Amino acid sequence: MRLRSNTNPSHPELMALIFVALALMVLPQAAAARELPAANPGCEETLQPIRWVNAKTPDEGLKTPFISAHRGGVNLAPENTLWAYRHAFAYGADVIEIDVRQTVDGHFFAMHDATADRTTDGTGRVDLMNSDQIRQLNAADYAPWSGSEYDPSPVPFLDEILALAQEAGGGIEFDLKSVRNYRKLMNLVGRHEGLIDRSYFNAQSVIAQRIHGLNPRARFIFNLSGKERSGRLFFETFTSSVFGSRLTRFTAEKIAAVHDGCGWIIPHSYDQGPNREAEQFELGRSMGADGAQVNQVDVIRAAMKNPIPTVVQLDTIDDAPSACLVNANNGLGVPQKTVKFFSEDDSLLGTAQTDRWGCAAPIPDGFSRAEFEGDETAQPAIAQNSMN
Repeated sequence: MRLRSNTNPSHPELMALIFVALALMVLPQAAAARELPAANPGCEETLQPIRWVNAKTPDEGLKTPFISAHRGGVNLAPENTLWAYRHAFAYGADVIEIDVRQTVDGHFFAMHDATADRTTDGTGRVDLMNSDQIRQLNAADYAPWSGSEYDPSPVPFLDEILALAQEAGGGIEFDLKSVRNYRKLMNLVGRHEGLIDRSYFNAQSVIAQRIHGLNPRARFIFNLSGKERSGRLFFETFTSSVFGSRLTRFTAEKIAAVHDGCGWIIPHSYDQGPNREAEQFELGRSMGADGAQVNQVDVIRAAMKNPIPTVVQLDTIDDAPSACLVNANNGLGVPQKTVKFFSEDDSLLGTAQTDRWGCAAPIPDGFSRAEFEGDETAQPAIAQNSMN
């Protein structure tokens, strides 16, 4: 648990929970860590099942919130595209949530819908398409992305997404929509060192057992229906590492029970719409949530009051100067930021907006330094021009 309380037993269900908890205390214990909890962790928390019935004061979640970017940074780029995933990692998301489907010729790709109609220029069921047909789709053929710098964007294949996650040092939340060959899926994931320990799967029952059999280090998310009792959720921590779903399905008591099993609470922040996402994130944190699954990674970064570290990188591309604002931790470009260019006497020569690569253009000739002033989402950065 993240908080201890001196409550007196009064609920008739309480004594049974206490006996269960005392019996479980003899299980092997392992140290908790910032990394994703392992499946069936053998948790070192001291159990307090009293708080599963009456938590009184809510738990405290992880000091640094754990962020899952739902379909990527969907307010910054078309959903379930490499651009959306890049921007999510650029804003420091821990994992990106991807919807995994498989083509008729066995290739894995990311798309939420079962048909191509809503988000692409194609039509029909995507699980009946082959990989060549998927590659021909434009995943930016819908508002507001049609005609933008992201149009066209291809539907990404799983090997591309895995490579990006590896590059960013992040993980993946695998939402398995339409998968036939689980051995092939797990072999692909296993080729990327350490990725399995930073990721988790949205799978239940027989499918979860199959995945665990293929890789015992696989982690899983349990999505609440809202009807589960706290004791049930504690037992779920023996097979699930992360607990998600709508924020309204969580209570302080359920959160306390999951924390007693060393599980993490990662509810949605987006169910009340984009204008209330920051408010929902903060409400979840006040209840003891360890983070959130979010739609707007930049909005949540601001709500966290923890702007990402940035660096301005100066270079020459095709004989022209380039100034790119990137996340200092993973080198991924930060879009839609204003970079200012100054002369040697500190006169402002001009400003430019960063593009999807995080690079600003046009750049004035003879500038002495490039500067990003910083904002709620990203720390300031300055680069001196040594190319003059």
